[in-house]
Amino acid sequence: MWSSYDRYKVKKRYIPAIRGANSDKREVAVYDACMQHEHLSLAYARILFRHLRLDERSGQAFFAGTDLDYQGLMALDARVPFATQRQLFRNALQLAEEDHLGLAVGRRLHLSSHGPLGVAAFSSPDLGTALQCLARYSRLRAQFVDLKAQLSGDSFIIAMHEPLDLGDIRRFLHESVISAIYSAIEFFAGGAALKGNICFGFATPDYAEVYSDYFAMPCCFGEARTQMQLHRSLLALPSPVADPELHAQALAQCEAALKSFSDDISLSDQVRELISRNPGKLWTCDDVARELNMSARTLIRRLKTENLSFQAVRDQEVMALAKQYLLDPKMTVELTGHLLGYGDVASFRRSFKRVVGMTPLAYVERSR
Repeated sequence: MWSSYDRYKVKKRYIPAIRGANSDKREVAVYDACMQHEHLSLAYARILFRHLRLDERSGQAFFAGTDLDYQGLMALDARVPFATQRQLFRNALQLAEEDHLGLAVGRRLHLSSHGPLGVAAFSSPDLGTALQCLARYSRLRAQFVDLKAQLSGDSFIIAMHEPLDLGDIRRFLHESVISAIYSAIEFFAGGAALKGNICFGFATPDYAEVYSDYFAMPCCFGEARTQMQLHRSLLALPSPVADPELHAQALAQCEAALKSFSDDISLSDQVRELISRNPGKLWTCDDVARELNMSARTLIRRLKTENLSFQAVRDQEVMALAKQYLLDPKMTVELTGHLLGYGDVASFRRSFKRVVGMTPLAYVERSR
């Protein structure tokens, strides 16, 4: 984790370059948002560099527009702001000879590429546990995406959320992440048929026909969110290298890193994370404060400094989950309310209309 002095040095180094090269206020806003988090590891940028078959002599264009060089890229513990990493990705897309670079790179990301998170995943007893690990600790490896996992009827859904504005590299990152997750699933499946589908939250690309080379599942485009939906029977697939002791050690490392990371993110995001990980419980202010090791009064006071109230944060997160449930054709309004912890459907309908501005049925009709 970076010290306050380290953050000061990095901010002093990179902010002038970003503002000088691009005065777009949104660019600066993205950088400033990222400065609230730990800087990003260069592990994936190194993999991308090697995928393009670059070396110290031929790879100068890869670093264009950044203060990074070959030695900096190869430093094992190197971390850079999101703006720098995004420029590296942009450069890679220009250098690549393939439009589907994200799909190709994602397939090369073996679970071992993800550090302790990857170890926790491949040493898991089964695929379901591995996917839960990937969702819970995804922010430790790539703060530009946040994975959410949930069971819905016979389906297990792992969806991508975007805490940062990804801009012109959005499709590349979505393809990379989904392709990497699919590669992990294949590791567990060992050639078994995979039942499910993949939806992408962007328009159909010109090279859509190559998706069948990467995924043995139907793919659709132009959806509200990028997500993968698996039949829940696949969750029982055992890991070919399951190791309970190794799994426990890797989980402990991930938990320690997540706690350290959580100390550096906003309180409202910590509240959202807690609520999203525990659907089916209607959290009270006292419940959340207890989990975050503070008093309810302190929780309310600190949220107020972010110009937020506990009820607003809770309602927004709960209704975000409600929208996901409602868009599943197999889910009813009654079942959605029950899964979210409401005692009766009338209470759920009232809460939904108060927060979203329309009834659950009206939302479903409009969305479909």
